[in-house]
Amino acid sequence: MGLIERIAADILPAAERRVAALGEIDVMGVRFGARATARAFGPDGEFRFELGRPTRVGFETFKAPVFFPLPPERLVFEYPKQLQTPWHNLNAHYTPVTRRLDLLEVWDYFSSVRLREADVRKLALGALADEIARRFPGGRIAVSSRFVRYTEQYVVVTRVEARDLAAAGAAEAKAVASLI
Repeated sequence: MGLIERIAADILPAAERRVAALGEIDVMGVRFGARATARAFGPDGEFRFELGRPTRVGFETFKAPVFFPLPPERLVFEYPKQLQTPWHNLNAHYTPVTRRLDLLEVWDYFSSVRLREADVRKLALGALADEIARRFPGGRIAVSSRFVRYTEQYVVVTRVEARDLAAAGAAEAKAVASLI
């Protein structure tokens, strides 16, 4: 029996029950706990399980979260008008076996040609994180933000994590590691 078949038989059933019990959480239009919908995440798809890659000496598991793009219109947040409308990207991570959304990074880009760094730091850094934290005070959702300075852009990165789903994903990754 190959690795994929062993994961499907030995890990997937219990992992599915665990994440199904957690349910979904709607965070400003993004449904944490929802399944990935692209065909590549399906039963015969190349992203069915998040494993790693073969190397010359064996199999190397992924160390960092592997992110997949989401359509940017899935999450709408209005920054103060003086910042103008930023361009943003949404990057999602899915649990490694059950393929449920557990982590989201929102990258909002502001033009350094039109805006001052101090204004972006004061008005944008933490604004989305604060809004999400206000809507989910119970601790099920963890949020953080950071500032990145590029040559012609300022970027505010907001990280949103569903804690229970992230814990389920960590347990799935540990179970897969035990088979490798």
